Amino acid sequence: MHPEQAEDQLALIRATMERTTRFTGLPGYSCLIAGALALAGAGIAALLGAEFPARGATGGRHAALAWIWGAVCLAGAAQFVVLSVLAAARQGRSAWSHLARRVVVAVLPGLYVGAALTEFARRSDRLDILPALWCLGYGASLLGLGLYAGWKANVAGLLFLAAGSLALLGAVPGGNLLMAVAFGGFHVLLGTLILAGHDHAPENPDA
Repeated sequence: MHPEQAEDQLALIRATMERTTRFTGLPGYSCLIAGALALAGAGIAALLGAEFPARGATGGRHAALAWIWGAVCLAGAAQFVVLSVLAAARQGRSAWSHLARRVVVAVLPGLYVGAALTEFARRSDRLDILPALWCLGYGASLLGLGLYAGWKANVAGLLFLAAGSLALLGAVPGGNLLMAVAFGGFHVLLGTLILAGHDHAPENPDA
């Protein structure tokens, strides 16, 4: 085999390996919609006067907060699943490939930690720190996603971790404002980065 042919073969192998280990099924429009939902949730909470109460505070609209952010979470997850399936169908690949399953496993630990800390905050009467804890758990999940989806997810994950850490330490405001900035603004930023990159090459469904 000539050296030129060997180099071509190595380039082909490297390209194939990158395609089979890189997840490109993150829809940019889904991130924009998630950001819009979070901004809408924060706006509705402000209109209703529903804010995350300080420790020991009474008279907070806990039920309203639960309904608002629960609905935002469910709607965001549902639209992500739908748009991901539609994108996979357009690209002629499986939405539940082996690579997609690995991505799910990578993001689950952060989501689980966020859920566990949510229950801890509820039992400890520390609802005021919930937005910061959610940012930390979600940021960790995005870093797990970044192992397969690349630097854009990593940037968003680091921003969520920074926002959650600073809010937990009292360096920046928490509550609905943090939810709007982080889950609203950072999602919009991530979606914009994805759409600007035009990075929609299909993954290998059998990876």
